[in-house]
Amino acid sequence: MARLPLRNIENPQVYSVIPKEIIAEQVVVDYNSIFKNIPGAAVPVVYNQGRSAMLSRGFTTANFIRNSISGFVYTNIDPANLEVLQAIKGPSGTLFNSGQISFGGLFNRVTKKPLEQNKTEIAFTGGGYNLNRLTFDINRPLTNDKQVLFRLNGAVHTEKSFQDQGFTRNVMLAPSFIYKLNDRLDFLLDIEASLYNATSPIRFAPSATATTINNIRDFGMDYNRSFLTNSLDYHTQQVNFFGQVNYTLSGNWKLQTNITRTFSTTKGYVTQLIGVNDSMLRQRAQKENFPYNGVELQQNLVGDFKIGTLRNRIVVGIDYYNQRSDRNTPTVTLAAINFRKPGAAYNNFNADKIDSAAARVIPETYATNISNYSAYVSSVLNITPKFNVMLSLRLDNVDNKGRYDVATAVFTDAFNQTALSPKLGMVYEIVKDKLSLFGNYMNGFDYNAGSDSVGNPFKPQQANQWEIGLKTDLFHHRLTSTISYYDIAVTNVLRLAPGGVFNIQDGTQISRGFEAEIIANPIDGLNLITGYTYNDSKLTNAAADVNGLRPATAGPMHLANFWISYRIVSGKAKGLGAGFGVIMEAILIKPIPINLSLKYPPTLFLMPPHSMILLNAGLD
Repeated sequence: MARLPLRNIENPQVYSVIPKEIIAEQVVVDYNSIFKNIPGAAVPVVYNQGRSAMLSRGFTTANFIRNSISGFVYTNIDPANLEVLQAIKGPSGTLFNSGQISFGGLFNRVTKKPLEQNKTEIAFTGGGYNLNRLTFDINRPLTNDKQVLFRLNGAVHTEKSFQDQGFTRNVMLAPSFIYKLNDRLDFLLDIEASLYNATSPIRFAPSATATTINNIRDFGMDYNRSFLTNSLDYHTQQVNFFGQVNYTLSGNWKLQTNITRTFSTTKGYVTQLIGVNDSMLRQRAQKENFPYNGVELQQNLVGDFKIGTLRNRIVVGIDYYNQRSDRNTPTVTLAAINFRKPGAAYNNFNADKIDSAAARVIPETYATNISNYSAYVSSVLNITPKFNVMLSLRLDNVDNKGRYDVATAVFTDAFNQTALSPKLGMVYEIVKDKLSLFGNYMNGFDYNAGSDSVGNPFKPQQANQWEIGLKTDLFHHRLTSTISYYDIAVTNVLRLAPGGVFNIQDGTQISRGFEAEIIANPIDGLNLITGYTYNDSKLTNAAADVNGLRPATAGPMHLANFWISYRIVSGKAKGLGAGFGVIMEAILIKPIPINLSLKYPPTLFLMPPHSMILLNAGLD
């Protein structure tokens, strides 16, 4: 997470880690469900192709980081290949590509790597809505000296929707290899490939003006009806190649080279429902052909040495990232229907109707090409054995070729911008290795395309965070916790000038709040994960109709998560266990009252949401 040998209690940044053991214990069958264990991140934003983003400190945060560098996919993610999921909080522009993260942080998917022992594990999960899921994990040393290791993870998943139409089917394979040439040099190759066939998540956008209803509960729409047919499906493919070379120069210095190539594409139909008034909607479909290609090269030099009597840990790195995409998308909108009593028109939203109409529509056809060039340094200096200071700096340049319109051969919104991102962190261990006080200043940035009314290019948005908190690691790691308060101020935000013709760059936003997480294992077999977040986000210089208001993308103001489980650790019933979890969210409408709802209903582990049956077989 810091790209350095740094324990959590020494790290001035806040992060949460969800290991594969929790993922397995909760019988997680979809990627989004893992986030219910991360304070403040449990509310998913699900997009057309099933891809998702989560919340972090009041900002929507995509899932684009894998093994600490780009894992860019615009499709679903299967959790079967996850070793851990890391949630790294706050603007992190010093060590990560700004185009892959948000001002609230990032989520890093760390994949399973080969082991030195034989392992075979096969699991089947079945449940409601015709859920059938098969996963497997096979590990083999390929040579007697264990210099060559191989591991294969995979999943086959089928499931219907709770609505009258809708389905998901996917296959994922993830082979990985390690070759240890000698004690100083090793190579890792990690591949993840998947095929998805599914219907789009249903999105309904009510009319912003032609309605008298203020609460979706009063809208009268039947949630069990999808307003589409299963012929409106899409196919996605994704392949992630990750390679790593580790070379030890000496006992204190190491070189690490990372390379990743990503490909993801969607081909088929993505759908949306558009509100007309209190009883009418229009069905809309895009017929997509939308591939993304990405490559990232990263070189790190990591050192752990002394300056006089002071320990210094340092990473120096350079990074190149390129992403290209092509889009060919006709959009079709059907005639309005009454969603309360749709009648025979309900079945009109099908592939034949869309194909016929799309043939007469000029598609949106364009290409993009974006490159990032970066250099960074981060150093942790121990002033005393209990007190360390982290200083980091990143120089980042983006070269965005703009949007190339295939029909007109014209580029629009091209720009080239450069940004510096500093970071300062301090940690004082009040009780060595057990209790620490930390504070940080962190910066993040995001690029703005376009120019102002006189042609001056816009500057990057900047987010500056101040944070202070406490970390604990007690009773031989049986109780760990992090408590912190943060304040994030965003500047250079674009907003429409009065009159609504040009953008101006004087918008500002604040996001401040409190986070607490406790992870406890008081006795063998008993595990507890609990967290609470409070986030106050508002636009502080914006258009008159939204100024001073909380952005819709900030999510709930209050969010709490709780999970407790017990598993028998000895005797004939070893391995048998049960768990219980709940997530609660609250949105502050005005100063009062608070609207409280359960985002995930309380659920016994023995009867998860799909009424699952779990069969597991393992051979070691």
